[in-house]
Amino acid sequence: TTGMTILYVDDDREDYEVFPEALNHLSPSSNCVWADSCTQALKVLEGKKLPDYLFLDSIMPGEGGLDCVRRIRAEKRLKNITIVIYTGMIPEHDKILYRDFGVELFWKKTNTFNELVTILSSIFPKDKDA
Repeated sequence: TTGMTILYVDDDREDYEVFPEALNHLSPSSNCVWADSCTQALKVLEGKKLPDYLFLDSIMPGEGGLDCVRRIRAEKRLKNITIVIYTGMIPEHDKILYRDFGVELFWKKTNTFNELVTILSSIFPKDKDA
């Protein structure tokens, strides 16, 4: 996880706030970027260095998570980016649709620091020196 970059896409700034702290707790050298919409996320993804993981809320005004995943996967260089759906609620049938786009990780949002650390530590490999 050393030097890992995560793009967090969510229209709700408050949901994002605890995220970098929890990430930093696990991997002090990691970097977190916030985008408040799919459009903004795609702008970030035009950059030279792609994030290692993309955390995506599935319920956003305008383009929801599924539309966003569809647009991301349509770009050749973004085909293999790891997408984690991190959202309030996700119906089973939506999971099937996400899986068609290679999305395998689904987590329910939490706003407690410890729960988030637990979720993140189940996804990321630990820093070797942490």
